[in-house]
Amino acid sequence: MFLKLTNSQISITGDNGTVNQTDESQSTTLGTLSESTESIDNGAVATGENNTSVNGENTSTDGERNTTINAGGNVNISYQGRDYGSNEELPGYKPSEGFEAIPSDLSKYRKANLLIEDMVISGERYIDYTRGEILIKSQLYEPIFKLKGSTNEQRVGFKLDSLQKAVLLQFGLQDLESGDTNFTYLVRISSDGKLLWAGECQYGPSRQIVSVPLSVSGARNLVIEYRVTEEGEIPNYQYLPLFFTKAEVLYE
Repeated sequence: MFLKLTNSQISITGDNGTVNQTDESQSTTLGTLSESTESIDNGAVATGENNTSVNGENTSTDGERNTTINAGGNVNISYQGRDYGSNEELPGYKPSEGFEAIPSDLSKYRKANLLIEDMVISGERYIDYTRGEILIKSQLYEPIFKLKGSTNEQRVGFKLDSLQKAVLLQFGLQDLESGDTNFTYLVRISSDGKLLWAGECQYGPSRQIVSVPLSVSGARNLVIEYRVTEEGEIPNYQYLPLFFTKAEVLYE
C-alpha cells in the first residue's frame, strides 16, 4: 500500500481500493505501508494491514489498527495494535543496571505515539530529528532523532499529555568506519523531577545500544540529560552523536 500527500490531496492505494481527492499540485510519496511494521522516511512508524486513517482536511479510512497522520506541518504518528513481546527481546535491555524503579512491562501496551519535534520544550539546539539508516553493532536502525555531543551536561525536555502509561527509549552509538574507541556517554532520564534511569552508552560489546522501558503514568514531562564522559581520543569538534532508535510514548 502506498500513502501519498499533496497540498490538498491525500490518497491511499491498496488491495481494497483507493480513497483520494484529486488536485493538480505537485505530490510527494511519503512511504510504503505494508502488512508488517515499517518506517516512513520521516522516522515515523506505521502498523497495520489495510487499516490506515489519515486525519486532515480531506478524507479518512478507519480500522481496528490504524496509523494517524495529521496533514500539514510536522507529521504526528500514532499507531495501535503493536505487539512488543517481552522486554528481554530488546537489544541492550539490562533490568539490573541503571533503573531507579522497576522497568515497565512492554507486553501490556498496544498503542503508542512518537516523541515528535512538536513535543520538545527545552534544549531544541541539542536535538536533531534525522532521516536515514545507521548501523549499530552491525544491525540496521532508522533513528528518530540524535543528540549532539558535549562534555558539558545538556538537557532536552519533552512535554507529555499525562495520559500515557510508559515510554520506551532506545539509544546507541553508530558503528565506527575504522579503528576503535572507548568514547562514552553518561545518560540520565527523569520525569516530573524524578530520576528514573541513569547509565552509560559506550563503544564495546555490551553498551553500544541501550533499551530503557520506563513507567511514567500521568507524568507531564520527560527530560534526557547527557554528556560525554570519555572522549576516546576523538576531538570535541567531531563528537559522535547519540542516536535514539526508539522514542515512543505508550498507552494501554
